[in-house]
Amino acid sequence: MHKTTELLDKYGLCPKKYTIIKSVKLIDTDHGTFVMKPKKRMDKSNVYQYLLSRNFDCFPRPINDINHDSYEIFPYVIEFTMPKEQKAVDLMYLMSLLHNKTTFYKEVDLDDVKNFYEETSSKLQYLEQYYFDLQNTIENNVYMSPSEYLLMRNISRIYSAIYFCKNALEHWYQLITSKKNQRYVMTHNALELNHFIKSEHAYLISWDHAKIDLPIYDFYHFYKRHYYDLDFVSLLQIYESKYPLLEEEKTLLFLLLSIPEKIVLDQEEFKKCQEISEFFIYMDKTNALISKQNTNQAHEQTA
Repeated sequence: MHKTTELLDKYGLCPKKYTIIKSVKLIDTDHGTFVMKPKKRMDKSNVYQYLLSRNFDCFPRPINDINHDSYEIFPYVIEFTMPKEQKAVDLMYLMSLLHNKTTFYKEVDLDDVKNFYEETSSKLQYLEQYYFDLQNTIENNVYMSPSEYLLMRNISRIYSAIYFCKNALEHWYQLITSKKNQRYVMTHNALELNHFIKSEHAYLISWDHAKIDLPIYDFYHFYKRHYYDLDFVSLLQIYESKYPLLEEEKTLLFLLLSIPEKIVLDQEEFKKCQEISEFFIYMDKTNALISKQNTNQAHEQTA
């Protein structure tokens, strides 16, 4: 607490009250309320400078010198209360703005493409063999546990997902190797509803994992975090209304979303049943997203 007080004194802030939420301190001072959090990466100021250079200013700016201080200090933003569905819509618009502002193209690195192709192909082969061996083991048991029965009833869906991924990987590889350039953006790289604040302005917070990458990874991370409780069919449509994905990008996105997780049956029975149920709910949500997108695309092509 002594170091915190010294840092606040350095910027002329007299603390009156501290509220600690995990690693973040909420501090009432004589100049208003501020958020103070540990700096997790050394080049954070470079991220902010790059965003500002691209005319993207939708983030709270620290009031202190984060090049030298070990903490970041931000003015506290009072967030509007709104339904999570509306918040997700607003986040899609902000994500598309971020990607539009920071888009650039660079030459396709065929070595990186080949490495990704081979690693993903090996992963799919491994998962296919893993589930085949697991199926044989379970079927040779005298009795199936509830979790084993649940898994075996739906095992064909896992093989279908792997088959889909293999085809998508081949299609993506053909598309990307025929391209000269590939599209990149600054990705937030940890998108979730808690990292979006809407007040008089919209802000993205927690840029600790930001990096230059393919635009699909922001949607990918957001989907992984919120697939269960949001309608991603409409959210992807909203995002693409402002930032349409290229065919190779959408193919890669659907491939990554569809790769099955490895289920390990080494927990107590209730948790195993819960994990397997959630696993297939995720598969259902993802299949619905991809099917709807393919249907919409087919309608557009025949219109």
